[in-house]
Order: sequence, then C-alpha cells, then structure tokens
Amino acid sequence: MGRTLDDYYSETIPDNVLEYHYTEVYSCFDRASKGRRLMTTKHGYLGWAPDNLYDSDEDHAKVGDKIAILFGCSTPIVIRPQGNCFLALGEAYVQGLMDGEALKFLKSGQCEAPDFLFC
Repeated sequence: MGRTLDDYYSETIPDNVLEYHYTEVYSCFDRASKGRRLMTTKHGYLGWAPDNLYDSDEDHAKVGDKIAILFGCSTPIVIRPQGNCFLALGEAYVQGLMDGEALKFLKSGQCEAPDFLFC
C-alpha cells in the first residue's frame, strides 16, 4: 500500500520484552507459514501462496499465477496457465477473499465465472 515491508519493522528490541515472547511469536509464525510464501495480488490483496520448498522451482507460486475461487472449494487455489489448461499449485490464503467475498464481485459483474480445464 505504498510502503515497503521494512517500514513496518524496527531492529530495536524494547527493554520490557522477554526473549521468550520472541521465540513464541517465531514458533507461531513458523507453524502458520510452513510451505507458504507471502504474496500480493495485482489488485492489492495480501496473503499466503504455495512455496513448495523441497520441490522444483516450477512448483512455487510466482508472478503470473492466478488465484481461483472454485465453487465448492473451501479455500482459494493458486493456478498456473499451461497452454489451454491450468495447473493447480495448491491452496492460498487471501485476506478479504476467504469468507465468500468473491461472490459479491461476481454478482456485481466485477469478475466472471469461467470454466477451467485442469492439466
């Protein structure tokens, strides 16, 4: 939103904070982000996308991949165009699209519901 990620962080550790608190926060972050990378969409949404750490580079989410909201699926899916079909890379968390908000866009005509052919 116009600021770099560094703008939100400081190298200074407050005097009244215990090392225990930092290790707890790190542990929670580590559990929540396993196999995920931070991502933003071209429309400014922030979230987590697949980061298949131990697979090939082709299995990581990257620029040009799409976020698909599939009817009947409980989470958004990261998909990649592959010619005339799409490859499903995995689940995504997208803040602002997790609780049916995408249906509002569909009803208002801001987006469409195309058919996808998966490879």
